[in-house]
Amino acid sequence: MTRFRKWPQEIRDKVKALPHSPGVYQMKGKKGRILYVGKALSLRDRVSSYFNRSPKHGKNIEYMLSRLEDFDVLLTRTESEAFILEANLVKQFQPPYNILLKDDKQYPYIRITTNEPFPRLQVTRIVEQDGCRYFGPYTSVSAMRRALKFIANLFNLRTCALELDGERFIPKPCLDYHLKLCSGPCSDMITKEEYAELTRQAIDFFSGKEEEVRREIEERMRKASEDRRYEAAARLRDILFAVKRTQDRQTLWGEPGDYFDVVGYAYSENRAIALVMPVRAGRLLGEIEYLMENELGEDTAEILECFIQQYYSNPQHIQPLILIPEAISSADFASDWLSSIAGRKVTIHSPSRGRKRKLVEMAMENAAERLRSRLLGKDGEFVITPAMKRLQELLNLPFIPRRIEGFDISHTRGTETVGSMVVFTDGKPDNSAYRSFTVKSNAGGDDLTAMREVIRRRLLRYLSDDKWYKPDSLILIDGGRTQLDAVLNVVKELRQEYPAGFRHDGDFSEDNGDSQNDEIDTSASGSSAEDTKSKILPVGAHRVEEHPLDKLSIASLAKREETLNFYDHTGNLIKLHLGETDPGLSLAIAVRDESHRRAQRHHHARRDVSAKKSSLEDVPGLGEKRVRALLAAFKSLKRMREAPVEELAAVKGMTMPSAIAVKKFLLEKESFIVREWRVKEEIEEMRRKPRLIARRDDNDNGKEK
Repeated sequence: MTRFRKWPQEIRDKVKALPHSPGVYQMKGKKGRILYVGKALSLRDRVSSYFNRSPKHGKNIEYMLSRLEDFDVLLTRTESEAFILEANLVKQFQPPYNILLKDDKQYPYIRITTNEPFPRLQVTRIVEQDGCRYFGPYTSVSAMRRALKFIANLFNLRTCALELDGERFIPKPCLDYHLKLCSGPCSDMITKEEYAELTRQAIDFFSGKEEEVRREIEERMRKASEDRRYEAAARLRDILFAVKRTQDRQTLWGEPGDYFDVVGYAYSENRAIALVMPVRAGRLLGEIEYLMENELGEDTAEILECFIQQYYSNPQHIQPLILIPEAISSADFASDWLSSIAGRKVTIHSPSRGRKRKLVEMAMENAAERLRSRLLGKDGEFVITPAMKRLQELLNLPFIPRRIEGFDISHTRGTETVGSMVVFTDGKPDNSAYRSFTVKSNAGGDDLTAMREVIRRRLLRYLSDDKWYKPDSLILIDGGRTQLDAVLNVVKELRQEYPAGFRHDGDFSEDNGDSQNDEIDTSASGSSAEDTKSKILPVGAHRVEEHPLDKLSIASLAKREETLNFYDHTGNLIKLHLGETDPGLSLAIAVRDESHRRAQRHHHARRDVSAKKSSLEDVPGLGEKRVRALLAAFKSLKRMREAPVEELAAVKGMTMPSAIAVKKFLLEKESFIVREWRVKEEIEEMRRKPRLIARRDDNDNGKEK
């Protein structure tokens, strides 16, 4: 490992001699191969962080440092110059440990050879600075072919390989001219000026200026009709209809004068995908994806910055506005750099609301789906969403919270108390992992008691059943500090009951009374604590390095304030008040709301069933037939309560013990109702009484009179 590596004295002296100036550093391996290029506001601080004795680096950085032989630095006057120099060096050397954009030459482009007297349409995979206009890239070759054919037919531009200089012509045009697929410049069938006008319109159409092209074609069509050039007018009419059909198929996402790119991204541990959604003349034209290698596991800001450096280094890609999901520190430098390349002002902006924000969110969702499809079948790799990364940062989690379990309690005045467990995997609801709990303890209206029972049953399964053993999970409780403390007390009790370092390998058959669906749970409570302990800790249990409960993190989310509560590693309570647009808070709220919905749904189902049955069914030894017989004989519970025991026992199917049980149940229920009404009457009486306020004399120093 590099943290125990003794660096040569030459490298240590070189690090100490570095200035506190902005610049670019190059990490080199054997034979001077550049492994990594980075920029820094202070070269000494940044470079020395790689060589200290206890660097807090990931395994990939450690591996890169194990191959390190030397480093060089290049000083710049400003951080902006360092940004530009880094972009150029990465493009030139393609260092293996930098975030590299997959070679976009594999994607086809449509090229219009504007450097020729009679430009032609071509397909190419190489973008050069040769004076031609390039449009693309196209991720689908078939879509590119359709676009090429459409433009060629629409504007009669040639697609042949003839080298035309505008002075020499051939006697007869080819078949494309007779099929009206070309305007015949090879045979002098069209003037150079007219062909240049068609080329300009095709370029405008490719650039997204369909509305301007449409208005111009309409004007030319009317003029041709007035001049009685009906064939030309009919041709322009067909072009106009084709342009209108193209416009109708496109979705309007802005004003007609809006030209911008929307950038989204998604990343896993070692790779990322950047997605570009071009909007031209307010219309969304599609999306283009690029795979990026992220060997060092850089953060999201670095991914965005590297993509902007590499993708927009091609002037053909630069648009007046570039929308990104989050603000980056180098946005101003990048804007100035792109403006100098494009020769016009370029703005990089992160919208926080409105239609443009929705476009950015769409780009992020599509990028995540593209990366998930690429990671299918690759064990250990998953998409890290911004919300998951943000939660990890907020809660100081040692893991990415791929699995989040949300818990909530629901009841009506202490009756039919239930708990819910919902699961979000990779930021999305995992319905197959949902569970519902029927609270067995006499919790009444005490949410804390019910929550303790639900969490205890969940964690017992975690300790005993491999199917329920989900380490590196975040448990999110609906509530504030009180609910969080109650859950942590359950964890503390389980630690004391079951020694650290052991976990059962086999199945655990305790009936916890949990169910996957919202059906009514009528199972009995499980085994005693001692029996449970013997099942969790059999002779064949294996020893592990740490307690399984150490692999879980617990936090709570208060409803009204939307405050995240958790304890740090020193035992201090941390309360986080976050903005509404914070991605981590949005994910936590989604989990909390889903657990609340699940709990209410289960509770309502049990309450509806309870409302349909008679309270007499709760009397021991009284079945459905006896209840129907009693109700048929006495018509109401009040008459049963007033009737003597002998009359109850005389009903068909009843016995004296069952009649005594019914009488006792009704009297106890009556006493409870009476007590409740007396308390209500006392409260109302206190409200009606006027308050007695002692009078004070101002001249008597506040003494009562």
